[in-house]
Amino acid sequence: MSIGNLFNIIKEITKRGISVVTMVSDMVPLNVGLRKKLLITEGSPYFSNPSDTSKKIYVFHDVPYLIKLLRNFF
Repeated sequence: MSIGNLFNIIKEITKRGISVVTMVSDMVPLNVGLRKKLLITEGSPYFSNPSDTSKKIYVFHDVPYLIKLLRNFF
């Protein structure tokens, strides 16, 4: 997904009266690349909400997916 598509989705959700405060994704290369483009880091795990830049959207890894990865390594 491109940043433009993500921002359009967030804007459409916000127009319908829903507050977007988090984004959760697994760690497939496409999603990791998107996080890099959004400049998401351990010290800065958020990006500005495109509908209201005074608000932040926090990005989390999908915990069940992380547990599955751990299981597969052992």
